[in-house]
This record gives sequence, C-alpha cells and structure tokens, in this order.
Amino acid sequence: MTHIKTLFIATTCIAAVFLSGCFTRKEEITIDENGNTTITTSFEGEEDQYPPVYALPLKDPWEITKREIKKDENGKTEIMITSRMSIPYGKKLPDRYDFNDKTDLGLRFPSDVKITRKGSRTFYEFTRRYRPRKYLPYHYFYENLIDKKIEEKVLDVGIFNVSEKDRKLYLDQLTRAFLLSEIRVFYDVLGFMVFENDIEPSAREELYKAASEQMHSSFTPDGFKRILAGNEIDREYAKIKTELDRIFTTLVENHTPSNKAAVVKRFSQLLESERRTNQITEAVNGHDFEVSIKMPGQIVVTNGLLEGTDFGKVIWPFKGSDLDDCEHVLHAISVVDNP
Repeated sequence: MTHIKTLFIATTCIAAVFLSGCFTRKEEITIDENGNTTITTSFEGEEDQYPPVYALPLKDPWEITKREIKKDENGKTEIMITSRMSIPYGKKLPDRYDFNDKTDLGLRFPSDVKITRKGSRTFYEFTRRYRPRKYLPYHYFYENLIDKKIEEKVLDVGIFNVSEKDRKLYLDQLTRAFLLSEIRVFYDVLGFMVFENDIEPSAREELYKAASEQMHSSFTPDGFKRILAGNEIDREYAKIKTELDRIFTTLVENHTPSNKAAVVKRFSQLLESERRTNQITEAVNGHDFEVSIKMPGQIVVTNGLLEGTDFGKVIWPFKGSDLDDCEHVLHAISVVDNP
C-alpha cells in the first residue's frame, strides 16, 4: 500500500507529506579572518528522493570530494554526494547549486558575507535568505477538506475493505480537493498571462468557468476509485496529467480569437513552469536541512543554535516545509578584537 499511497497523493499535490525514508541536506560553512568562505555540501538519501541533477552541486566551480552509491538492507539505492567550493571575500556567494540553471524554478538562497571594522574590533556578518516555495495555494484544499482518519483507513486496508459510507465520503472529498487544487494551477497560469497582456481579464474568467465545468465532468469519484483499486497506478497517474494538460490547452486554444499559436505556446510554457515549481517544492518538503557556520572570534548575534561551548559556531536545523510561502533567514555576526 505504500506505493499506492505515495503515488496517489502525488496526484493530489501533497506527496511530500507522506514520503517515506529520509533525505538530508547538510552544509558546513567556514569564514576565515580575511572573509574568505568555504562551503562543503553533503546530500544523502534514497535514490528516488534525490533532487534532479540540475539542482545538485555537481559542476564547476563545485569540486566533488565524495560520491558513494550503495544498497541498504532493504535493497534500496542510497546515494551520498559531497562537494566543496571556496569563495574569496568580495566575490558573490552561491545562491543555487547549479549555476547553469537559469530558470529560477529551483531552490534559491542568496547569501552574503560582510566585514565591518569599528575601533578596536572587527565584525563578521553572514546572511542567507532562502526564497519562499509556493505551497499553500495548491495544498490548502487537500489538507482542509479530507478526513485524515478515513484516508488512513482507506490507504492502509484498501478502497474496497472499508464501509460503503467511508468509501463514498473519502472519494467525494478527494475528488473535490483534487479539482480545487488543479483549477488553482490553471487560474494562476492564466493570471500570469493577464499580467503579460497575452489575454484579457474577461477571457480569464470565461476560461476558469469552462475549465471548472469540464473538470467536474471528466474527473469523478468513480474514476478515482478505479485508480486506487488498480495495479497500474503509474500509468493512470500519467494519464491524468496528460488529460489535464489537454483540457487546459484546448480551452485556451478555443477561447483565443487571434494570435492563437503564440498564446497557446506561451500558456504551455507557463503551465510547465508552474508544475515544475510545484514538483520541486514537494521534493524539498520531504528533506531535512542542516546548515552550520564557523566564524572568526565569538558569535554575538544569531538566530541559529550554539553548539556547546564553541561560541564561534552555530547551526540551523530546519525542514523543507519551513520554506513554504515564506522567506527563511539564517543570520550570524561574530566579533574579533584587533591586535
């Protein structure tokens, strides 16, 4: 049932909540007295939970210092990748792992080191700002409309091994949550097109209404029951995604009076971008983060955790879900007495 549970929940845009296993992202940052920074990153976890290649520190200027692939006791493939990078003071610190990724869809974390001299003291300041990951608009309906106790029962014992009342309630809730989440994706993509003057606001309203009607006729509780009861969930999930994109794209095409090809092309690009953004957010949600920093002298201001009596080092443990819809800031200031 784990496979069914994980994959079907991905269909409803909440995969990260139920992913099994553990994936850890660690960073050790060291700043010397000249402000030069060394970053060592470590990615460790099961292969099926790994970020896509474009989101990893695998290319220059990162130096891979360790790459290990092994099977665990359950036969699952585990991967560990450790990379290192040195940045001279005054140069821009990395705000992503793959510098060739220009899409701005992946994890972004603008970082900065500043040195300030005040009288007989030198202060070192480190700041990193993880950009928000869009989450709530596409997950709110699922998290608030579905009875979690009934869901657990259905997914643990099977759709046909619960009472007819529970089965109907669960499927009705799931269908409604799925439709509301997916129509929000369509709504947001159309909003981008209004902002770019590709379509008129009135056309957006018409498309939204038309999509709502068609989705309710195309995706029903009986359809979801067949998916949960089947043995080819991967294939059925792919069919759902293909059908959704076909419905959305056809509606845009049918409601575009002029410049049809360009409008449809732009819509397809924006839809793909929004779906990729959501997939990345779901993946990050299932990750554990641990960032530590070693700074010259004694750290006097920080929102991190001190490690024992080493006042020159702090650590920030957090979850990928801490990036949902809000900026996550790491900050520390240390001081050194000048000779």
